[in-house]
Amino acid sequence: METLGSTIVLLVEDDPGDQKLIKYALSHQPLNNSLKVVGTGEEALEYLEAGNNGDEEKPRPDLILLDLNMPGMGGKEFLRRMKADPKSCDIPVVIVSTSNSESDIEDTYKLHAAGYIQKSPSPDELRRIIRKLTHYWFATSLMVKRKYQPQIDERERIQQQNDISEQTSKEREQLMNEYKAATILLVEDDPGDRKLIKKSLNNNRIINDLHTCSNAEEAIEYLQKSFASDPECPMPDLVLLDLNMPGMGGKEFLRSIKEKECTEAIPVVILTTSDSDKDILESYRLQAAGYIKKPVSLPEFQRVVSELTDYWFVVCKHVEHSRELSNERNFCTVS
Repeated sequence: METLGSTIVLLVEDDPGDQKLIKYALSHQPLNNSLKVVGTGEEALEYLEAGNNGDEEKPRPDLILLDLNMPGMGGKEFLRRMKADPKSCDIPVVIVSTSNSESDIEDTYKLHAAGYIQKSPSPDELRRIIRKLTHYWFATSLMVKRKYQPQIDERERIQQQNDISEQTSKEREQLMNEYKAATILLVEDDPGDRKLIKKSLNNNRIINDLHTCSNAEEAIEYLQKSFASDPECPMPDLVLLDLNMPGMGGKEFLRSIKEKECTEAIPVVILTTSDSDKDILESYRLQAAGYIKKPVSLPEFQRVVSELTDYWFVVCKHVEHSRELSNERNFCTVS
C-alpha cells in the first residue's frame, strides 16, 4: 500500500500509557511518519526552538498533538506561546485531552487550536479517531512543507469504498448518531461551487444548518447579526472560506475574525482552487484550521467533504454556542 506521505508528528504528552496508545494508533495508519514525543510544554518549546536553529534530530513538525494537563507548563500556556512565535505559529495544533470541559474547549479554540479531541481509553476507538485525523490532515488538507496532497493507490481507494459500503449497511445509524448537529457558514462567490458543496453535504447525510454568503462583506454582516442574536443567523461552528473573491479577499476576512475576541474561537477551513505555497503559508499563519484545494470531480468533492465533516463533527468537539452570550460578545463589532 502506498503511504499518505512522509510526515512528522510531535506528540506533547506526559502519560506513558497514552503515549503508547497514540503511537500504536498512528502505526496502523498508511503514513510514513516520524513520531517525536516530549513530556512537557517546556520540552516542546525547546524542541521547536532547536528545530528552528537547524537541529536535524528535532525536525519541524507538520502537526502537533497536544495534551492539556501536564506537570509544569500546561498545554494552554504552550499553545499560547508557540502561536505567538512567528517561527512556529503556522503549525497546526490538535488538542488530545481527557478533559471534556467547555471552558477548556473554548479556551483552546481561542488560542487557535485546529481541533479538540477527547481521549478514548479504548485502543480500537482511538485507532479509529486517529485514522480520521490523519486522513483529514495528511490526505485532505495541504500542509506548509508539502504542497501537493499525497495520492492513495487504487487498492487503498477500493478498500475505503468497501469500508464506506459496509458502514452504510451495518453502522449507518450509529454513525449518524455520532454526528454533532452543526451550523456551517460557507463563504464562496462561485454559484457552481456553492451547489457542489451543498450537494456533497447532502449526499453524505450530514446533519447541519448550512448558511451561505457570496463574499466576505456578507459574511461579516452575518457574524454581526449572529452576535446580535438574530435567529436567522446562528453562530457558525465552522466556516468554509474561499480565498479569491471580489472585494475583501478571504485572507483579509480571516485576519479580521481571528483578531476579534468574539470570533477568534470559530474554526475556519480554507476551501479554494489555489495551491500556491504563499497562500498556504499565509493562511496557516492567520490560523486557518485546514487548507483544502477544491477537487474537480463530484466524487472527489464528496470524499473531501466526507473526511472534513468526519473530522470536525465526529472526531472533534466544538464550542457550545447555545450558552447565553455575555454582553461583551453580544455587542462585538466584526469589521
